[in-house]
Order: sequence, then C-alpha cells, then structure tokens
Amino acid sequence: MRRLFLLLIPVLVLITVALAASIGNALTQSGWEDELQKYYLQRRSFGTIQAVTRASRPGNFSKALSRITYGSGPYSTDYSFQDKTFVAANIPYPPDEVWCVLLKNSNRSTANSVTAASYTVIFINYHLSLWFGGWVVHEGETSPFSPEFIRRVDALGCEPLKLPQLPSAANP
Repeated sequence: MRRLFLLLIPVLVLITVALAASIGNALTQSGWEDELQKYYLQRRSFGTIQAVTRASRPGNFSKALSRITYGSGPYSTDYSFQDKTFVAANIPYPPDEVWCVLLKNSNRSTANSVTAASYTVIFINYHLSLWFGGWVVHEGETSPFSPEFIRRVDALGCEPLKLPQLPSAANP
C-alpha cells in the first residue's frame, strides 16, 4: 500500500503540472483577441484587419518597434484600457508571444479631396516577468513604412503581413 502511494504522488504531480500548463496556454491563445477588441474600442478610428499572424521569433521584438502602448494588465503603458488601482511594473522584454496585426485605416475624405488609405501595424504581445504576466498592445508605424521597420518586422517572423508590397519610404 505504501509503495502504491509513493508511486501515485509523482503521477499526480505530473498530471497537475500538465493541466496547469494547458490551462495557461489556452488563456494566452485567446488573450490576444481580447486585447485587440479592447484596442478597437479604445481607438474607435482604425479601419479593417488585413492580416494577423503569430510571430515565429518573438525574442526579436524590441522597444524600437513600439511607438505607443496600450494595456489593462500589470505593466506600465501609455494608455490603459481600465483604471489601474495598483502599481504598474515596467514591461519586460522580449515578450513570450507576439501577434502581428496589419490594419488598413479608413480613407478620409473632405469636400475637396480623398486621402489614400494608410496602414498601421500593431503588435499584441504577452510579456512575462518572474512575478506576473500580461498582454500589451504595441502600436507600430503607419505607412509609409521605413525600411528599418520592415526589416525588424521580418526579423520577428511576421512575413505573411507582406509589408514590402505596401507603400513604404523606399517604395512609394
């Protein structure tokens, strides 16, 4: 009986760890969509989603890709989706997960002219520190994209966005 009990303990520990990992993974998989929705409600001005892809190399993400940050988690961001009632921590880099989203901004028209559509890239990142984790939306460049920005996005593994085909500073 005692042997059975000693064998059962490691099995239960493994099952508990596997269950916790799968629950955590399920939470992070849908979390980026929630953050995209919050961003949409906060901004109210971006147009349509053109492409979404998960970065294959999130470790290449740096602050240089981010102009403005939005979030509702434990990290200090430029804009918050909710009132923060706690002390916010600095965002740890690199993130554990990065979702790259290409947005086509709405055409704007006035009585005299219609402006061409522009594009914006946002990154929805899961940042994890030793104490906590949370999603942060990083707003990147708006077209025309700089060659350096395109290079950095490609280094993340966000090639399906096809940024070089869009108007850029090198390709007007």
